[in-house]
Amino acid sequence: MKCLWVAPYLFYPLRSGGQFSIYPWLKELANRGWEFTLIQYNSPYGLLQESLKELTWARKVFTVEPNRFSSRKEYFNKLISSDKSFFRLRNDVREIYGFLEEISSGGFNPRVVILSHSYLGFLIPHIKVSFPEAKILLDLHNLEWRAYLNILDICEDFWEKLDAVINFVRLRDEESKALESCDGVVYLSPVEGKYAELFGKPLLWRPARFPENLILSPDILLRNKDFLITTSLNIRWICSELLRFIKNVWVKYKSIFEDANFWILGREPLDWFKEEASKFKGVHILGWVEDPSPYVLRSRIFVAPFKKSMGSLTKVISAWSWGIPVVTTPIVAKGLKGTPGKHFLVGGSDEELLSFCLKIAQDDFVALKLSQESRRFVIEEYDLSRFVDRFEKWLEEHFLYI
Repeated sequence: MKCLWVAPYLFYPLRSGGQFSIYPWLKELANRGWEFTLIQYNSPYGLLQESLKELTWARKVFTVEPNRFSSRKEYFNKLISSDKSFFRLRNDVREIYGFLEEISSGGFNPRVVILSHSYLGFLIPHIKVSFPEAKILLDLHNLEWRAYLNILDICEDFWEKLDAVINFVRLRDEESKALESCDGVVYLSPVEGKYAELFGKPLLWRPARFPENLILSPDILLRNKDFLITTSLNIRWICSELLRFIKNVWVKYKSIFEDANFWILGREPLDWFKEEASKFKGVHILGWVEDPSPYVLRSRIFVAPFKKSMGSLTKVISAWSWGIPVVTTPIVAKGLKGTPGKHFLVGGSDEELLSFCLKIAQDDFVALKLSQESRRFVIEEYDLSRFVDRFEKWLEEHFLYI
């Protein structure tokens, strides 16, 4: 099978949820004989050579330089003077159209073109011209317009609120056009799947992440009291929600378990968040770490306390794999395939989140049951080989020949 795959970041190394989500799937298909041409954007910056070294198995790899903004002022000037969302301003660069033409004129005719993220939908008209026989598959992660809608009431700064309003309106239109014009959709979240159903395209659920090695044994888990979260710390609304959780939940938990620590892992933590969060006892902002296992081995609870956007879906799956019980919120739970009460505990308020954290910390049976059930679930439902089997069967039966 010949395939052109486009991603809005480097396929490798694995630094973000999207990369963890895509790369194992891509590599498994390559191992099964698929022939790939890849287009990737040079993000995060500084890792391109490491990426290209790993991707030598691909037929050809093209790397696009995204538009980067030197200042907030430059970004807003371009946003307000255009009719495009942030994601299109960033990714819609002349270079990518030249690559599509080069691939087409070079004789590579893919049967499938995969676009990872719905905001790459602006490429669909050009792909249809360059590869008229190809089927276009949209790999639907989070709908970005929904994320902007959910975080509007978090924004306090006027310019941030304006940014959210503009992007909500523009992305809703851009992403809807992508769903209208593609040939099929694979989706990560049941919520996004329900939205995609409205467009009447062939649909397939896929894991947001694939199982990792078990790190936390039962005896170590029961000795622990620490919190752990891995998330993107370079996004303001995530940091705002996390700071709320620290103030309203962590402080009370810490007053009961005085020796407990809260390990916060994630790339590029914002300076203001580091300064504010570090004022609270037991809170450690570690930024990006290559190997999270030392902190997993100290943890009792993985928290995903976000109330305004799903976020953290891939991280929850990692926590299940590692053997850590998970406490989260209703909006995150909607994006997961597991069962509340069996695979994770769900609290709609800070009081409920605290209550469930205390329950796991104080009740060994509950902690072990959550750890074991979620680990068993993720191994069965999120298995890479099983998913790729389903994916290839779905392509043949529901996608390529519709």
